[in-house]
Order: sequence, then C-alpha cells, then structure tokens
Amino acid sequence: MAASSNLPDTLFVGQTFASIDEARELVLHVTVTKGLSFKVSASDRTRFHAIYRLSKETGCKFFLRIAYMTRSDQFELREFIAHTCDLSSHQNWKASNSAKLIAHQHGDIVKSDFQTR
Repeated sequence: MAASSNLPDTLFVGQTFASIDEARELVLHVTVTKGLSFKVSASDRTRFHAIYRLSKETGCKFFLRIAYMTRSDQFELREFIAHTCDLSSHQNWKASNSAKLIAHQHGDIVKSDFQTR
C-alpha cells in the first residue's frame, strides 16, 4: 500500500488506476477521509462496484463502477454517483475503524518508534 498522504482525496469519472488493488485502496481512503461508507456489490480481477451500505433504508443512490480497460491495460472509474445521504448515517462503519486502515494511515508514526514506554 502507498502512504495515504500521497493519495488524492477525490474520486471522479475517468480517473485511472494501475491495478484493481490501487483502485480499492483509493476508494477506501476517500470514503473514510470524508466520513462516508460503502458496501462492495461486485468485485473480481477486472471490476469493482460499490453501493451505499444502507441504500435501502436511506434512499441514497451512491454507486461507483471501476472496470478494466483492455486497450490501455489500466482500470478506470467509469460511473460515479455521489452520496446524497446525511453524514450521521455513516457512523459505526467497522471498516473505517479497522486496525489495518489505522496502521496504514499512521504507519510513519508507528515505524519511527517501536519502543513501548
């Protein structure tokens, strides 16, 4: 994973990625940074689709689709509908509090001081 400080804080249609893992990492980074959440609706080696995890309850139409482009050997964000729901509906999303994500976001601090005091 790349350092989160090097990742952009926005998603836009036409954005390209070298790998599906890079795309997933950026989607997670942007949603957590903005206090949002999502649920993966489809994912494999060539695509990544996400929807809002509480779309049925809130009516939020959030959707994104990232797909592989054969001609350029890259992945592209092809469809993106932003969240229309209230930020309070995103509280208590487990992925935003995961140890892996927190360690990744603050890795430079952890790596610089291994001693326990």
